[in-house]
Amino acid sequence: MCQGLKVELLKVPPGATSVCQPADATWNDPLKRRLRAKWVELMREQLLAEDSTKPFMLKPPK
Repeated sequence: MCQGLKVELLKVPPGATSVCQPADATWNDPLKRRLRAKWVELMREQLLAEDSTKPFMLKPPK
């Protein structure tokens, strides 16, 4: 299948995806960073609003 598309498959060494896979470095990394920042912000908001008399229950994002 790859030969018909003139695509050559190569093994990517561990830790080298940002060099070998431009889409990962260009789109996925910034997206993951923004998602992680939003997740941390959501957790902080919930922890600050927490009532310490009840068990903490993390709520999913809306």
